[in-house]
Amino acid sequence: MTAEKLLLLPIVFHFFMTFAIGGMMGRARFSAVRNGRVKRSDIVNNSKAWPEDVLKIGNNFDHQFQLPILWYACVGFVLITGAVDAMLIVLSWMFLLSRMAHSYVQIGRNTLPLRFYVFLAGFATLMLMWLWFTLKYFVIG
Repeated sequence: MTAEKLLLLPIVFHFFMTFAIGGMMGRARFSAVRNGRVKRSDIVNNSKAWPEDVLKIGNNFDHQFQLPILWYACVGFVLITGAVDAMLIVLSWMFLLSRMAHSYVQIGRNTLPLRFYVFLAGFATLMLMWLWFTLKYFVIG
């Protein structure tokens, strides 16, 4: 497998993970309405009115479109500039693992301190990825 494919593969996994979480969210919301746990009139204009277990999944789905966007951008720039290297591949995989762990914690017990540390690990990984790309492209060459 080429270095470019190894760099992109975690993004492909994240894409499918996001769609799986979206499917979970849809099933949970449909079930909550069908079972009378929430009224349609309560949620039509208030996305925070869902039961807590459903809200956790929805919040996690939303989170897949926040920090990961910067990851997608970095990988895109790395590919466009031909700056792919082992460090960026490892950091990309580490970021994917942090997103998977964040989802597991948030959809599960949703322990805030643990979720924060997992988020922080992903945030730091992404920062390192951008720093390494910037150094490699503009300074190291």
